[in-house]
Amino acid sequence: MRVFVTGGGTGGHLFPAISLGEELAARGYDVHLVTDTRCKGYLKDCALRTHILRLGFMRAGILPKITLAARMLMAISWSIVLLICYRPQVIVGFGGYTAFPMLFAARLLFIPIMLHEQNCFLGKVNDMFARSAVKLALNFAETTNVPTKISKKLVIAGNPVRKEFRDADLPPSDKPKRRSEGLGSSESQETLGSMPEGSKSAMKTLKLLIIGGSQGAKLFSSLVPAALQIIHTKNPNLKISIIQQTKIEDHDILRKIYKDLDMQADIQTFFHNMKELYINADLVICRSGASTIAELIHLAKPAIFIPFPGAAEDHQTFNAKVLESKGAGWMLHQADTTPEMLADTIFDLANDHKKLIRASKKLMELQMPSEQILADAVEEIITN
Repeated sequence: MRVFVTGGGTGGHLFPAISLGEELAARGYDVHLVTDTRCKGYLKDCALRTHILRLGFMRAGILPKITLAARMLMAISWSIVLLICYRPQVIVGFGGYTAFPMLFAARLLFIPIMLHEQNCFLGKVNDMFARSAVKLALNFAETTNVPTKISKKLVIAGNPVRKEFRDADLPPSDKPKRRSEGLGSSESQETLGSMPEGSKSAMKTLKLLIIGGSQGAKLFSSLVPAALQIIHTKNPNLKISIIQQTKIEDHDILRKIYKDLDMQADIQTFFHNMKELYINADLVICRSGASTIAELIHLAKPAIFIPFPGAAEDHQTFNAKVLESKGAGWMLHQADTTPEMLADTIFDLANDHKKLIRASKKLMELQMPSEQILADAVEEIITN
């Protein structure tokens, strides 16, 4: 039995596809991954048979759009040939315009389609094929702009994380429980140290992890140190350690600022050990892309979200709003956020550890075995 999974452009579309592919392969399926050249760097440890589309980047201007259209037509033709050769039982699309050629070819050849939407706003490609798909899997039930007529096709599956996160070796006190296992009584696990939930004492040391990708590094390099300077003035006895992703030109400036504030800091342009950094952090300051959200939920790590306003359809704001509405995080709008606002939020959480514990437990409630739910849905399509 053969299944094709397709998605790309960004890791947010690719990683869930790989996770589902690995689960299906473990169940004995012949799984093929279709992605594009932009995701080649993420495929180093991928054991799935992979096919690469050469679509390039979607850029502004008439000429780049004409070039992309020509490549898209070639990719559709190539996808048709590929599907005729391999005849998969199901095509699973994970969004991004990389998925379009394979999904379009599947419709022409009457091959069943299943979709997965990682964000809280249905993306353009998924929206195009939602009505013709057999199933539409959602990360959150609150996903907006889902056509009302396809409610019977919906599957709430969460968002699979990369294998390195699924295999995270958490300390016993930090190991999250999947929602399907239940959280038990009020004595369920705490993920942020050993301080009792009823305590409102300040933490001995607040461990901050600041990550933002290319769009967030520059903003956070000015916003976060300014906020921490305000906190230091307000309470110089509050200990804060920092791990921050930033651009190389900001390294020396940030190191000097944090040294002057007597704050331990690790400043890098890129971190290879994200799993360990998440596990050791008390609070994360970050964007709210789908992969980041999924990793935070999986490891039950609370975060202050500052969504990237340039994200397509502003989907990062939708993502952050859902988590904030569930008490699982805090959102600040980039346009409105001042160092004082960020300082107040951090200071409040550092001085009321109970809020971090409560948010961590809310994140635990969102955990689910996503790759298994998706694989079950694929098998249901095949068997029916």
